[in-house]
Parts: sequence; structure tokens; C-alpha cells
Amino acid sequence: LNMHRSTVALEAYKFLFDYHGFVPFVGPMLSMEYLSLKTNGSLTKSAVKPAIGLVFGWDIRVTRTGTNLLRTNLRYTPGLHLDVEGEQLMFNHLEFNFIQYVHFIGRAKVYKRHAK
Repeated sequence: LNMHRSTVALEAYKFLFDYHGFVPFVGPMLSMEYLSLKTNGSLTKSAVKPAIGLVFGWDIRVTRTGTNLLRTNLRYTPGLHLDVEGEQLMFNHLEFNFIQYVHFIGRAKVYKRHAK
């Protein structure tokens, strides 16, 4: 069995507090999911379905207005499944992205323009 999941998501989150550069956040996620199952190399079942989930994590940042930061986040989409022959194949696992580098494109130009 080969399970595959591709996601395009829109996330909104609220920063909870800022403790010396450690900034946790939480929020909802709305996504469009492409789920597929292959058995012995041949496509058995696939579906495209919308889903609602939860995203939470934390940022590590040096300043509040920096041009980059480090982010760790977790995503959970409850109840996400693919119906195969009367059974439900669950895709509701917890996704964990550990230490991503985030660079805000164009933010440095804006800072330079307003610093003059």
C-alpha cells in the first residue's frame, strides 16, 4: 500500500504572547486535500476534498520587526479519511515541521525606504 496526500491550505493564527523572542501561536486552517491510495503500484482510489484543521506552534525571533525568523509548527486535520471498499483509510495524522527558516520577502526594502 502506498498512501499519498497533497495539501493546499490557508492558515490564520493568533500570537499568544512574546517571551524574549519565543512566540507561540494557534489558529484554524482551511485546506483542499488530494488523497490517493495505490495497491501494488496501481491506483486504487483517489479523492479531492476540503478539510478544516488546527495549526499551532512557535516562532523564534530576534526582534519583533525582523526580516526573518525560525518557526516550528504542527498541523492536525481531524476526521480526514478516504473511503476504500466500505472501510475508512485515515489521513488524520499530526504533521510536525521542525525549525523552518522564514524570510519575509520585500520587508527589508520597506524598512530601508521608511528609514530615510
